[in-house]
Amino acid sequence: MPELSKQPQPPARLAVLGGGNPYTIKNLDAATAHLEQAVRFDRTTPVFGQSYWHLRVRQACLTPGIAPAQLRRLQRLLAMLAAS
Repeated sequence: MPELSKQPQPPARLAVLGGGNPYTIKNLDAATAHLEQAVRFDRTTPVFGQSYWHLRVRQACLTPGIAPAQLRRLQRLLAMLAAS
């Protein structure tokens, strides 16, 4: 069995989006708070990079039943990412 580090890895976009949307109405506010913190941290100390966080926020925007206020909050986060 090959080592995990030597196994082919899917592109980040597929890894994030491939398993379906992990966000629900019940966990979206907490997930958004986490994304806000992570994006701010990643701007000063890059770990995953903007493209990863952009995909995660876009994925959260696609949550079924998202409320307008939740969507506005995520859109502000997308704007923050675009301005970086």
